[in-house]
Amino acid sequence: VLHNQQSLQEIKKKVTRGSYASIHDFKADFTLMCNNSKAYNASESIVYEDAVSLQVSARPAVSGDPRPDQNYLF
Repeated sequence: VLHNQQSLQEIKKKVTRGSYASIHDFKADFTLMCNNSKAYNASESIVYEDAVSLQVSARPAVSGDPRPDQNYLF
């Protein structure tokens, strides 16, 4: 059971409403969503692979660092 759920739809709602006070808050929700996807899906699943792809793709936009670390985490 996920205690701290997060979805792309919820993140989009927060962005639309202007609910994020900082990029750090956005990044925390985005990272939670991706990490949950990786924790609860098999590493060979498309959901897991998509979570990794999202993190790698988003990294330059939120950190200025295009290189993913070994765990594909921010």
